[in-house]
Amino acid sequence: MAKAELYWDAAALAALESAAATLEEFDGGSNVDLFVRAFDYATDEYANLQFQVPGEIDTSGTVTFRLYWFARTCPNPAENVLWAFEHSARNGGEDYDAAYTQEVASADSTGTTQDALVETVWTETVSNLGWAANDTVFGKILRKVADAADTFDSAGGTDDDALLVGFAIEIPLAAA
Repeated sequence: MAKAELYWDAAALAALESAAATLEEFDGGSNVDLFVRAFDYATDEYANLQFQVPGEIDTSGTVTFRLYWFARTCPNPAENVLWAFEHSARNGGEDYDAAYTQEVASADSTGTTQDALVETVWTETVSNLGWAANDTVFGKILRKVADAADTFDSAGGTDDDALLVGFAIEIPLAAA
């Protein structure tokens, strides 16, 4: 199946919300330095993006969301982080300032290995998303810390930051 793959690294995501996830240079490793968005344990924080839905979207298909992250300090035992993607799809003649719809992933474990990259994956059908060809989608990623499924808060403080490396969306395309 053909698909369009869109990817934003942490630096490409915007900080437009009053509770925005902070962009940080992370150099905790020996080899790789990278930018991350730090989502803390106490407040729902956001990172924003926007994109255009491909004109050849397969409206009977399924969209895949992929979020790449790791724990600033890995707990033992492992704890869970809950992510969501909020979106509002608009097209010509529509008011851009419409309410967001939320797509929630299943909670994913931090694991117990420090600096281990976690890939959180979830899907939703195009029809449930309400996306149409050439829509502009306004979106934001958030960590749902107020939800009981997000348990990564035992130590408190910045130790319980979930560090977002990147976000990807795979959109199904109609066969040519």
